[in-house]
Amino acid sequence: MTGDERDPAADDGPTAGTEPPGPDPDPLQGVQLAAHQAIAAARGLLDALEALVDDPATVREAVTVIGGVAQDAARMAAEAGRRAAHGTASTPAAPTEGDDPPDEGPVARITVR
Repeated sequence: MTGDERDPAADDGPTAGTEPPGPDPDPLQGVQLAAHQAIAAARGLLDALEALVDDPATVREAVTVIGGVAQDAARMAAEAGRRAAHGTASTPAAPTEGDDPPDEGPVARITVR
């Protein structure tokens, strides 16, 4: 090989010369580290939840949002039940304003005027 030729197997990237890590010599240490990280994440979540609970406006807003979602779910379930009772369960509901247009498959049709 001359000085102008480049070895295709050579790698000059940021991981050049590194090999994949081998098996951990002490698997218990990895499990302990993961457990400590999970505990720290849980503590962070609990701290965030405590801050939310301490703010009445946030609690009120969260309850409103959850209530709205529950009402929507109940309405959709009732509608699905009515369609099933009338044998039209496979018929999708009519689109409402704000719904995405129906999927036309992998081809998009564009009207040119």
